[in-house]
Amino acid sequence: MTIARKIPLELLCFTTALVLLYFMDTSKAHVSLCPLAYFNFKFCPGCGLGHSLHYFMHFEWLKAWKAHPIGFFAFFVIIHRIYTLTIKTMKI
Repeated sequence: MTIARKIPLELLCFTTALVLLYFMDTSKAHVSLCPLAYFNFKFCPGCGLGHSLHYFMHFEWLKAWKAHPIGFFAFFVIIHRIYTLTIKTMKI
């Protein structure tokens, strides 16, 4: 009898997010879910992060940096978290 392993929701969310960001169409206007942008604030610390991750995964370093300079760091943090959750899931 085999025991089915449960995939952690966090692992599923991070992996799905990176896949969706990879295939995101950056040429079209998008709807923002940012509450600060909704209220017409000029600065938001998170705006542009999704585009930055998209450009980073497509090796467009300059566009990634211009979209959001922390995108590089965020990518490696997310990849590290996916890796640790995968290892943890495989050990169970």
